[in-house]
Formats: sequence, C-alpha cells, structure tokens
Amino acid sequence: MSVKNYTMYTVTAHAKERILTRFNITDDEFDRWIQRLLQQCVYVKTQDNGRVKYRYNDIVVIVNQKKRTVITVFSENEHDDIPTNVHTNPEIKSAINQALQQFSNKKKIEVAKKIHDDLAKMLNANERMINPGTTYLNANNAWDDFIEAFDKVKSRVNSGRALINEAEARQHEG
Repeated sequence: MSVKNYTMYTVTAHAKERILTRFNITDDEFDRWIQRLLQQCVYVKTQDNGRVKYRYNDIVVIVNQKKRTVITVFSENEHDDIPTNVHTNPEIKSAINQALQQFSNKKKIEVAKKIHDDLAKMLNANERMINPGTTYLNANNAWDDFIEAFDKVKSRVNSGRALINEAEARQHEG
C-alpha cells in the first residue's frame, strides 16, 4: 500500500537535503523521484511518536500523516541487523572491489557530465563581470547567474562525492 494521497505531501527541507545527498538526486529529478517513491513504497509500521514508516526495497521513508509531510528518507538493508561471521572468498572480494572501482569511475564521469553546462554558465557569467564595459547593474545580474550555477555545481558534486567516497571506503575495507 503506497502513501495515501501521496500527491498532497510536502517534503521537509531536512528530507530534501538528505535525499539529494544520499541518493545522488538532482533538483531537476527530485519531484519525479519523490512522487514515484511515495507511490511505490509499502507500509511497515506506525512508530511510537505517531510517524509512519514505509519502505521501497532498501529505501525507508518516514512521514507525518497528520501534517502530510515527508520527514526523512534513508537507505536501510532489511538484513542489516543480522550478524554474520562468514568470511568472503578472496576471489569474490576482488570482483566486488573491481565493481566498486568501476562504479566510482562511472560516477565521476556522470558528475562531470552533469556539471558541464553549469560550469559553462559560471564561466560566461564570470566573463560578463570582468568585462571592462560592464556596468554595476550588469555585474549584479551576472553575479546572480554565477551564484545560481555555482550552487548547482556544488550540490551535484557533493551528492556525487558522497557516493564515490562510500564506494571507495568499501573498497578499502577489503
């Protein structure tokens, strides 16, 4: 059962920030992604504080049904709480590390592609600001364009970096 009336829900600033960072979602993709998640997740339980927990695969969604808000979203493996003392075969470890390295490299290229146009916008705005014929009004407009593009670049890099760092950390764990 999906979140009832999911289209009427709003997302807290905290939840949006966490989603963008944890799931490498861009602002452009955000609305579609959250709507699809709320539509496809299933009810797990109502918590003691009245918040409701839903799950879609390994993604957990916590909502406040009374206020119709998404409180937070995080990844949680259903089996994370099952202790294991099984050691992984070195051949399997090697294959996993190779896959993690490929993932990191692919993600770096994806981030570079996502920020390419925004970097060009930043450069264009910068050139408009340093042009000797630029007036203060034009400089202010160019500055606004520069900051808007910068914020997009920063968000996308931080989001991609979180995934890349996690993959590289898992590699070093062996």
